[in-house]
Amino acid sequence: MLYQWTGNLGTKTYYHYVHGKVEKEWIYRNGQLAEILEDRNLDGAWDHWVHCDAYGRMSSAEYDNNFDGKPDEIWTFSNDGTDTVQRDTDFNGIPDEFSAYKNDIIQQLEIRPNGSKFAAVREVFKNGILTEILRGGDSNGNFKEDVHYDPFFNPMPIDFNPTNTNATTGFQLLSPASK
Repeated sequence: MLYQWTGNLGTKTYYHYVHGKVEKEWIYRNGQLAEILEDRNLDGAWDHWVHCDAYGRMSSAEYDNNFDGKPDEIWTFSNDGTDTVQRDTDFNGIPDEFSAYKNDIIQQLEIRPNGSKFAAVREVFKNGILTEILRGGDSNGNFKEDVHYDPFFNPMPIDFNPTNTNATTGFQLLSPASK
């Protein structure tokens, strides 16, 4: 067993080739996965980087979505299932979108142009389904518009009460009157 353990010491790199070009590279340090590098458009430059912790679990990932050599999307993973994402949608080097995930399901998305401290738009999700959009955020964290949505992305009024039986519906099931 000592021989097997000493065989894992040091850094080892493994490659995957596509059309004679390196598409992926896995780097192991002392027997644990440390990094994964990927060239998604096969131009010879890495545009997807995955970093792992000391136990070989992903701790962060970066994507270069416009292939200029700089990351535009940064994912941060945690052991408790909460993940965060920062996206630079206009490719100026400053994040514009900030998302929060729990157990791989989106919970909230904030749009803060050029990394502003204040959100211009906040989208709230329940079970991965968009339920609310807040627009027109100001420096106090207040929003001018608050729209709630049903599971089919139909806007609902704010004072919507699902227990209101007097609400008009397009379809009503009526049973025959008993004699």
